[in-house]
Parts: sequence; C-alpha cells; structure tokens
Amino acid sequence: MIFWEGKGWVVVAIWFFSFVATQMVGDMFVKDYYVNHAWMQVLAMSIATIFVHFFTITTDTKKNRIVIDKETRKEFVLQSRNSLFFVPLKYWASIFFGITLALYLSHFI
Repeated sequence: MIFWEGKGWVVVAIWFFSFVATQMVGDMFVKDYYVNHAWMQVLAMSIATIFVHFFTITTDTKKNRIVIDKETRKEFVLQSRNSLFFVPLKYWASIFFGITLALYLSHFI
C-alpha cells in the first residue's frame, strides 16, 4: 500500500538523508560520536524540519489547474495533492518540530 500521494515521499527522503548525513559527519571525527551524543539526533531532526519546511513552501505555491470536459462543457479544478500517511505536506514541518522539541526535552531536561 502506498502511504504517500504526489510528492509526499520527499519528506521521508529528507528525514532519512538528514540523519545519515549527520551521522556521517559526527562519526568522521570520533567513532560512534552520533550514537553516544543525543544532541546529534536533535540536530538531525532540526535539519530535517528546516528542509521539510522549505520544501513545503516551494511545493504549495503551485496553482490549481482548471480543465474543461469536452463532452459536458463543465469546468473541473485539478488540485495537486501532496501527502504522507494521509497528512498534507503543509503539516509535516510542524510535526517534525514537535518531534524535535520532544527529543530535546527528553534528552536535556
């Protein structure tokens, strides 16, 4: 079953690559640095939040298309739907921010 619609899969790709890149940079200097320091996970989630936010801004600027059926002469509006797990993309930056805040509070307070 597909859990995304339109460009919703990009949110998962951004999340995955932000964690992989943060782990690679952290482990480049000290072995297992990413695993032993919780702030690296908070940083990875923060990076994912920022990139998802900007991706959402650029994706939602597209206008809806109006098409006319040749037989009935009725106008239809084609809306671009982008979602992940049935949640529209515009909410994923807020969800990621909530997860980032929860990670920060659970590790540092």
